[in-house]
Amino acid sequence: MESKSREKLSASPAGKGATEILLIEDNPLDAELTLQALRDAGFSHIVEHVKDGEEALEVIFEPKTSPVLPKLILLDLNLGKMGGLHVLRTLKSDERTKGIPGSGTERVKASHRSDRKLQARCQ
Repeated sequence: MESKSREKLSASPAGKGATEILLIEDNPLDAELTLQALRDAGFSHIVEHVKDGEEALEVIFEPKTSPVLPKLILLDLNLGKMGGLHVLRTLKSDERTKGIPGSGTERVKASHRSDRKLQARCQ
């Protein structure tokens, strides 16, 4: 059985730990780049990172009666376990979440060499 992979950066003092930005990204390198950019911009205290679509929907819709909704969703469209487009359709078809702004990301491999340079910069 796979362990839960949820990562929440330091809690927001104002929102008592409320997540304002939900990052849904299954690629560790892409997640770290995004989280670093958010830290650099001062948003680290309001970000929660989950690694698949099922976990994202669980975070958003549990408990079903009063979900704690993020203010922004950064969604990898190429998720493996549950596709990003399926997650997006689910969010946009629900009255509670259809107004949440989101941004879809998609990793494009330019070349194997560029990929190695990017990984080297992140280490």
